[in-house]
Amino acid sequence: MATARVTAAFFSVAVMLLFVSIGAHAGGQGDELKVVDILVETCKNASSSCRNRHLNVTQEFCVQTLRSDKRISGAKDLLDLSLIAVDILKIRVAAAGGKVKEALQKAKKGSEEALGLRYCQVDYDVAVRTLGLCDAMLRDFHVPRGEDEDGPWPFELPDCMETATGHVSDCWGKLPLENYALIKESQELNKLGDLNNALLGPYDVNS
Repeated sequence: MATARVTAAFFSVAVMLLFVSIGAHAGGQGDELKVVDILVETCKNASSSCRNRHLNVTQEFCVQTLRSDKRISGAKDLLDLSLIAVDILKIRVAAAGGKVKEALQKAKKGSEEALGLRYCQVDYDVAVRTLGLCDAMLRDFHVPRGEDEDGPWPFELPDCMETATGHVSDCWGKLPLENYALIKESQELNKLGDLNNALLGPYDVNS
């Protein structure tokens, strides 16, 4: 019970700090309040949907991740926040792919370790390209979307993200146990992938 109170207090302070941080970038108090409301409400909804989708995302993790990006000050809606989250994940996966490539260069050729790293490198490369596609789809998306209009259908947004994060999660199981640092990073990327899936949950017609 005490731990729960401390966690709740910490999150309240975090939200207050977010308000101050955004205040330095936003144009006025109304804009500040709007950005904070959008962020907190979006993360609250995302964390609630996780209970149904079995995703490991908390409201605190959602807020902390999104507020780490300076572009948060210009976010107007769920679509803007989703674009930020996609970009964060894409940058992180690309960086992880670089580390896998370095490890592969040091691994013994033909070894089980080298094979696992090669599979993982392919997974990360495909994930980055797919996330680029998801980013483009989000930018082309508009509501309402009629029969004669261009742009993706709502359900295509979460479908694209699930495809991308599927490749990210596939890498985890292929990494050799001796590559502990890469495994740990893969777990963190999986969590970021869960966040992206949760944010795009409202567009899933089957949820």
